[in-house]
Amino acid sequence: MTEAATTRSKRAATALAHLPEHDPALSALALWCDMQDAPGNETFTSNDSIHVGADFVRLPLREQIGVLGHHVLHIALRHEFRMGAMQQRFGAAFDAATHNLCSDAIINECLERGGHSLPRPAVLLKRFLEDADAGGLDPAQDVL
Repeated sequence: MTEAATTRSKRAATALAHLPEHDPALSALALWCDMQDAPGNETFTSNDSIHVGADFVRLPLREQIGVLGHHVLHIALRHEFRMGAMQQRFGAAFDAATHNLCSDAIINECLERGGHSLPRPAVLLKRFLEDADAGGLDPAQDVL
């Protein structure tokens, strides 16, 4: 194994250290996630890896834990893999943006109900479903 494959994100170290006291279940799931420092500012999930951007360390610790939990749940719930399977199944009818919005809404709702802080804007399932019932989905309107 190369050194890069075994290096844990330095940017996520503080949030990871505090995660067990805030949410032991998320902490256990985080053990299975590869976390690397990303070259850019954005934190994102790709396959089974969390790429921690430079802006992550500028967040308050409470929000770092929420963002980390968000990405851990994306991996645990296998959203990217499910998206690929759905895209194969539905072809041109599949809307990746809506899938991502739904995934984010589900995850953020879980995290908020678990007492985690989320940076704004954050889409929540309740607001998302209310808009869907009203006849349309508008990602700009579905955020806190």
